[in-house]
Amino acid sequence: EKKYRYNVPSLYKTMFLATVGDFLSLRDSDEEGAYEQFVGENVNLALISALLLTTFIPLYYEEANKLNVPDDGFTLSVDMGAWSRFVIPVNRHILHSFFDVTYSIATTSMFLATLSCVYNILMSNEAGNDTRVIIFRKNLGILSRFPYFFFAIGAYAFGFAIGCHFFITPRFQSALAIKVIICFSLITVFVFVLLFPSHMALYTAFAEEERHPPLDYTTEQLETEVEQYFTEVQSSGSNNLNLDDFLKYLRKTMTPKGYHVPLTDGTALEASRIFYDQLARKRGTSAEHL
Repeated sequence: EKKYRYNVPSLYKTMFLATVGDFLSLRDSDEEGAYEQFVGENVNLALISALLLTTFIPLYYEEANKLNVPDDGFTLSVDMGAWSRFVIPVNRHILHSFFDVTYSIATTSMFLATLSCVYNILMSNEAGNDTRVIIFRKNLGILSRFPYFFFAIGAYAFGFAIGCHFFITPRFQSALAIKVIICFSLITVFVFVLLFPSHMALYTAFAEEERHPPLDYTTEQLETEVEQYFTEVQSSGSNNLNLDDFLKYLRKTMTPKGYHVPLTDGTALEASRIFYDQLARKRGTSAEHL
């Protein structure tokens, strides 16, 4: 059985791959456009990280000290019916230290993500071409994903801190319950409806392309396909013989996922030549006059 490089992971494996940024390595073996791909990837991540950094810095210096809790703290009471009851005291200074640490982790991680992206861009510009960028990236190995690691750490730290901030501000249990339900519902939708399925769809795209390479017709096959196309169009009562429609006609092979397999560049050029040659003979003129 033929072994393929790209395989569609399971949902559980997708959770791990999305966390470590494995999807960023899917095109590492592509020699064409390696420079543009690596630089573009780091430019986009640097812009997003820098924008988030401008949001995290005020949170670090201001919001950590704006806790809507009494000076002596408060208690969390968790009632589990007949089994047990927990009463957890929460000190204001402990909360301040917690938010100070989490916001500082988020801010520092976003700063390092921006800095490491800029460093990769500068190194790639110095490399200058696809071949040297490929060698540079392979020598770095997993280190080339460090900007994404820093970005993910900062995003997770910020999400955790801002979530806790939301949950301690309500003064009424009903407001807290509504916040918990809405926030967890939105997070669940994001993770299981958008994040993980999008990763699986990306791996599926690479796997489908690998298992169904572009179609390569011979000259004899193309001549036969042109004749069949002419016959089918005329039998339908139409006389609209169009090259674009014929190229779509050649792409009738579909994958199980409904993906139309493309043509190789050579096949597309040869198909165009044969199409116009046979169309010219059919109309009693030359291909140059079509």
